[in-house]
Amino acid sequence: MKQFRVILEVLILIAILTFCVEKEESIYVCEPGTWMEIPKMNAEDSLSFFTHKAVINGSLTRNYSFCWDSEALVARWVAYPLCKGLIGEGKRTNAWGLDPLITQDCQPVLFSGYKTETTESYDRGHQIPSADRLGRAGNVQTFYSTNMTPQNSRLNSGLWAEIENRVREWSCACDTLYVVSGCVVEGSKKYAFDNDGKKVTVPVAYYKALLRFDRSGRTGKSGYSALALYIANQNPETSHFNREMAVTVDELEDRIGIDLFPSLPDPIQSAVESENPSDNSCWW
Repeated sequence: MKQFRVILEVLILIAILTFCVEKEESIYVCEPGTWMEIPKMNAEDSLSFFTHKAVINGSLTRNYSFCWDSEALVARWVAYPLCKGLIGEGKRTNAWGLDPLITQDCQPVLFSGYKTETTESYDRGHQIPSADRLGRAGNVQTFYSTNMTPQNSRLNSGLWAEIENRVREWSCACDTLYVVSGCVVEGSKKYAFDNDGKKVTVPVAYYKALLRFDRSGRTGKSGYSALALYIANQNPETSHFNREMAVTVDELEDRIGIDLFPSLPDPIQSAVESENPSDNSCWW
């Protein structure tokens, strides 16, 4: 009898998931073992995938995941869920440190800032911002060197900081915001140096891909909406973010060559990733 009950429960779960995937207008339930924010990785790229977990709101949960490039010494992307509860309460720890998941020789040492052989100035730019995880356990992990890239100082403190603030505002206005924050190193001919003198590739640009989920289903496609940004790693022409900077996820994917939200079922993914975010009032 017990075995029959277990089998019945499994069949019911499969039926629910199948219904949610196939019925376009229903709320899509992410299958067990998948995380909506994780982009597709290609084995031929020779990149490594890692996840940091932390105790947030009393529970051990994923803090963020990242795709590590041991040659460029930067994370190609960092992905994480964001909402008011995950942001939490606390303050910036400034706990600059090494990532325990990677050996020291395969990551930059950044207890102090980057050095350069030119007059260019680069900050230790967070990919998941410190302010996106204010609880101490989660915040400490945002200061790991694997979360840093050499980011143009004026960009980091100006336009990029304003974008990060806007992302947090969006996350508090929906159930969950799935964030992919990445950097582009292809074509870069610039390097900065870590505290041990190792070369770190200076990205040519940064991007953000955002997947917004509203459980009510009143906005977007089955509750999902998407927005993307691509920003050059240089002195910005303006420090103010505006809607003209937003592009579709499809446009960003074509530019960076990454499938960003592969866990979305095809009918929803096609609609959401081709949607012009400037026309969607949920963002503005």
